[in-house]
Amino acid sequence: MNWLPLAEQVRAQGGRCDFILFPRRSDPDHAGLYRPEIQKHALFTEPIDDAFAFSETTENDCIVKIQQIVTRRRYAGALMTTCHVGPELKLKKWIQAVSPETRIIGLQHGFVQPWTYYETLFDSFDYLGVFGKGFLDRISSEFRERLIPLSLPILDSYYQKQARTQETIIFALQKDLDIDLVKQLAMGIEASTKKKIVLRAHPEHVCVYDSLRGMFEFSNPEQPLGEALHRAQAVITSGSTLALASLTLKIPTVILPFMGGEHYAKFRIVADSLTAESITDVLHKFNDELFWRLTQR
Repeated sequence: MNWLPLAEQVRAQGGRCDFILFPRRSDPDHAGLYRPEIQKHALFTEPIDDAFAFSETTENDCIVKIQQIVTRRRYAGALMTTCHVGPELKLKKWIQAVSPETRIIGLQHGFVQPWTYYETLFDSFDYLGVFGKGFLDRISSEFRERLIPLSLPILDSYYQKQARTQETIIFALQKDLDIDLVKQLAMGIEASTKKKIVLRAHPEHVCVYDSLRGMFEFSNPEQPLGEALHRAQAVITSGSTLALASLTLKIPTVILPFMGGEHYAKFRIVADSLTAESITDVLHKFNDELFWRLTQR
């Protein structure tokens, strides 16, 4: 969904933009790849299992399909919406065997990454898209000229200063944040801000936090992010691209010093510690319009 606006723009300008899809069966988020608006542009869809192996076909059959398509259509490029696991690591080899002029573009997955690991993957793509110019210095000079700073095309559809319909704070979660810590933080933030915490777990990890149902409201993972953010007066995350959307909408956003979140300290929106007090301290900064301007810059 983040990249559909780009596909639509290419088509509106008379270009061709098709999809090949590898939904992972264990990821509920990937069920969205079967939506009609995506499938109508999909050349084929081949699901993969937890080990990222094809579950309904063989790798050789998939290679044949891809090479036949590329030979006929001669695409200028292939953009992989991730680039670190499974069939995507082999696409360059498969495609360029029959269409060497097709450029393969990988994409940073999520927020801060283990960049040294990404450097070991550069045989799998010609260029790597990263989320913003701030990441250009994270890769060694050997690969830097192959980096392209990008944003998410869907952000263009988000507008600042929307009216907030409820006084809620979205707490975005991945599976790695301890359940008891989440409970402690959420209760503390609710007490100090007098706003309701709404937990929005990653679609793949919703069940991890089931024990907190009844204590806190949960955001429906199938609800589009833009709609969920429309309710929010603030966002807390440990380092999800959700932060890009919330900042685009000019929603006060706090990043936790966890799962790489501390790498964003220079933007002054990272909590000093994993405590409710530190999180609310950052939220209070957004009351200053000057702080907002510095953050946006």
